[in-house]
Amino acid sequence: MIQLIHKKGKSVRRITYEGESLKIASEGLPEALWYLAEKFPDEVITWCEEEFEDNLNIDALPQIFHQDLILATYAIKTGYFSEKIGYIDQLPFVKVNREVQYPTWRMSTDVGGIKGKILLKFRPDFEQIGDLGFLLNSIAKLGQQNGLFCYSAPQLIKQELQDEIIGT
Repeated sequence: MIQLIHKKGKSVRRITYEGESLKIASEGLPEALWYLAEKFPDEVITWCEEEFEDNLNIDALPQIFHQDLILATYAIKTGYFSEKIGYIDQLPFVKVNREVQYPTWRMSTDVGGIKGKILLKFRPDFEQIGDLGFLLNSIAKLGQQNGLFCYSAPQLIKQELQDEIIGT
């Protein structure tokens, strides 16, 4: 597993692979993701806002990414789109329960992950995108229609932070 720690979705703070620090030339997040996906196609690449690094639930990653075709994120503080958009898509209206994993194309830069080789499938269409939030949402919107399982996964963060966010 690769961890990309970033600051406010704008710049790379550090990257680790199996506990060792990795150095890359780019500080831009999309460029870093493309590079890591190319270098480590068989690894799950995770990203995490620096503020939440201690709350990343590494133990849950094997259960969340139990197969290759999964893109999972969890919005702790930031979502690319306003909450006013809601869950509405070409599906019946649903009241979303943020305490459980649910399918959605709305992704977050706060915490998430995807397998490198799956990310690379979207590179020809989205390589020019320079904003991580827009990139993740674009991948999810197109990917979900083509067999990618996209989830909001609260298990990405430790239970204490989940309780704080959800208010239990």
